[in-house]
Amino acid sequence: MHIAQKELAKDIHATGDQKVFIATDKGLLKADVVDGVTTVLEKEGLDYIVFSDLYEDLENRTTPSPLLEENVRNGALGVKSKQGFFNWEEKNMSAIQLRKNIELLELARWLEKREHDKPE
Repeated sequence: MHIAQKELAKDIHATGDQKVFIATDKGLLKADVVDGVTTVLEKEGLDYIVFSDLYEDLENRTTPSPLLEENVRNGALGVKSKQGFFNWEEKNMSAIQLRKNIELLELARWLEKREHDKPE
């Protein structure tokens, strides 16, 4: 087993999760690139699901989308203006901000633990 594969399995086990979601495109799936990952997961007794309905060539423009430009022109700036791509009603704001803060704290703890556990 390759070192990176061992690290993958270790990191997944550290999260406590038992099921892994793999997102890829059909080209990588056909090229058997995903097989290395799924083999490791199987050896480690982890369940997984492969989602391959992604576009092979995602958007690569270097300018904002027309819809985003329109939102900015109209002052629909997301949380700041309570308008935008999502419904930012006053009653939802506290719950959304709390969830965001909790998720950011969990991410920070995970990154800190990962940095701490790195071999020297």
